[in-house]
Amino acid sequence: MYASLSIITLEPGKDEELRRLSLDTGVPILRRQPGFRGCQAIHLGRESWIISTYWDNEDHCRAGVAAMNEAVRERYGPILAALDRRFGEVEYVEDIAGAAKVTVLYGPPTEAAEFERYYFERHLPLASTLQNLRKTEIAKVVASPGQAAPPYYRIAELWFDSSDTLQEALGSAAGQAVAADLANFASGGATILVTSLS
Repeated sequence: MYASLSIITLEPGKDEELRRLSLDTGVPILRRQPGFRGCQAIHLGRESWIISTYWDNEDHCRAGVAAMNEAVRERYGPILAALDRRFGEVEYVEDIAGAAKVTVLYGPPTEAAEFERYYFERHLPLASTLQNLRKTEIAKVVASPGQAAPPYYRIAELWFDSSDTLQEALGSAAGQAVAADLANFASGGATILVTSLS
């Protein structure tokens, strides 16, 4: 499998327009291209996005992205402030059809060292007690193109086999304890997203 990864910075106030253009124009064009396997959009906040597309092979990937670019150039151009696109082979694939995840976007903390200590010593062990938890992915945000400082400090993704098992975990006593614990260390705030993959 081959992929394209686009790191996008929009002109101010253009998030909704990007969503509309992508759903109404971009995605339908991609679906008509040979070898298209899927796509994903991650909103980093403040007009910053990461958009990835997946293809059977490199030729289909580059041809498909080129076809989309040509078709929507005039419509996307006015809302883009910066675009950095990369291509690469997908080296690891896991069957995630039907899976669901909780994504937590942590704002910059007032004390980074204290955040790190509490997060790894207290919060993550607590989160690991969630029933039906399939895997946890943790990342530290190092840059946001076009911005002096990233809007988020860390990103956590908690994966579950389905939306039902995710909701069961969040509604449990352990899930409520994990949510309540955010107030003990997330001084920069925490944005929580629940998504289903298909």
